[in-house]
Amino acid sequence: MLLANNLLFWTRAEVARGATMAAARFGASIRCLDWYGSAAREKEYLASLLDSPPDGILFLCPFETKNLALCQELATRVPAVQIMVPHGDLCCDRVMMNNVAGASHAMDHLIRLGYRRIGHVTFNVDWT
Repeated sequence: MLLANNLLFWTRAEVARGATMAAARFGASIRCLDWYGSAAREKEYLASLLDSPPDGILFLCPFETKNLALCQELATRVPAVQIMVPHGDLCCDRVMMNNVAGASHAMDHLIRLGYRRIGHVTFNVDWT
């Protein structure tokens, strides 16, 4: 089970897609529950997972949770992993991503290939 807040953000959607594809390679499946910023919806999802626990749970960007106590209880009952931006008070394994290191690695690769005029395209105009 993957619990996320707002999979409309492309980075989160890509992580969810990657997790789903990885699970499929091992004969498993992932169901995604998106609470879209609604604390009530998140609480409902977490309560249903506590009533009928999945084999494991992926908390995608758990720092945004509005129901930390329920997340903590669920993480004590089933194997759990935090993905992307973790919540410091949620005790479970974490998978972190470093976009700076990834971008640096990509740039090094392009430079080694001989490219010198490299552009950057983004949808977020606040980033340079």
